[in-house]
Amino acid sequence: MILALLASAVAVACFFAPVLLVVIGVLLLLLVFARFVYRRRDRYIPNLYSRDIAVYEDDYQAFVRRTMSDLRQCR
Repeated sequence: MILALLASAVAVACFFAPVLLVVIGVLLLLLVFARFVYRRRDRYIPNLYSRDIAVYEDDYQAFVRRTMSDLRQCR
C-alpha cells in the first residue's frame, strides 16, 4: 500500500515537473519578449507624480522641493 502510494506520487511528480518547467519557461520568454517590444516605456516622469504639497508640513515641503530640484538637475 505504501509502496503503491509512493510510486503514484513519483509518477505524478514526474508528469507535472516538466509541465511546470515548460510553463515557467514560456512565461520567462514572454517577459523577455515584452521587454524588447516595450523598450523605454518605463521612464519615471516626476510631473505625473507631483501633487499639491501645500497641505504638508513646512519641513516636508522643503524636502520635496529640494528633492525635485535634485531630480531635475540629473536630466
